[in-house]
Amino acid sequence: METNLLNLYKQARSRPFCYNDSRAKESLERARAMLARGEKEYCGSWPWARGAPNVTRQTKERASDNYAWIENTDSAGLRFVGYADEIVRGRAIDHKGWFTNEFAYETYRGAVWQLPGRKGVARFIAGYQDPNNADAAFVDLDIIFNESEYMLRRLDHGGPVYATQENANEQAKKDAAFRADSIAQRNAEREWEYNEGWQAGARWADLAEQISTTRQETLDLLSEMKVERKAREATAPEICATLRNAVARALRDIEKMREERAELFDNYGHSDGFADHLPRA
Repeated sequence: METNLLNLYKQARSRPFCYNDSRAKESLERARAMLARGEKEYCGSWPWARGAPNVTRQTKERASDNYAWIENTDSAGLRFVGYADEIVRGRAIDHKGWFTNEFAYETYRGAVWQLPGRKGVARFIAGYQDPNNADAAFVDLDIIFNESEYMLRRLDHGGPVYATQENANEQAKKDAAFRADSIAQRNAEREWEYNEGWQAGARWADLAEQISTTRQETLDLLSEMKVERKAREATAPEICATLRNAVARALRDIEKMREERAELFDNYGHSDGFADHLPRA
């Protein structure tokens, strides 16, 4: 078998999410047809299969992670199905997203997208939309579907009942909705933590500037008072008292600001958001 045809055949056999080629003969026939059309990539219609610019894979925290940021879901071949709370109604998902900060002006709302079906089997992708751009989304590229022709289910009384593929598709969509809500929650919590850390870091940096400013103002005041006393050639007790009070207040303020900075660092210094305000080497 020539090299190009062999490569297409291997791709066909190794990518069941593109086509359900369970038999080698079908894979070979499809590979030959694609080669005749001049195609070199079996799954070329799926951007994440070849690393398209529209799709940015996310860094894996675990070996099983398969997340990506998609700039435009339509161009990636994904059809929007609905939000998780609309697909699974009631107490199971009783909210319209997860807040990403304490000000509650932005949420990550779980959503489901669908790939083109295959032999009556619906295939879904779970994730959440960018709250500022409905065309973009963070998704789990693992496809959710139930490929069984029938699913065996049991009613409350224990008797068996067989569900159709249509019911299997509906269950897969609900499974995707739960997955989407979980992804949205986890990432919203991370964003909340980042925002908290960033705000704390901003306050920490601002306090450093305030301390520096207060110290310099105190030194300037001392210098001015020294010149004034010398010009008057007197002890100027009222001026000295005013000076001492001003310096004492400044020192107390500086000490309070230092304590607040230390507390902020202890509580948030480990966070990525706080790190944005740390001095660079």
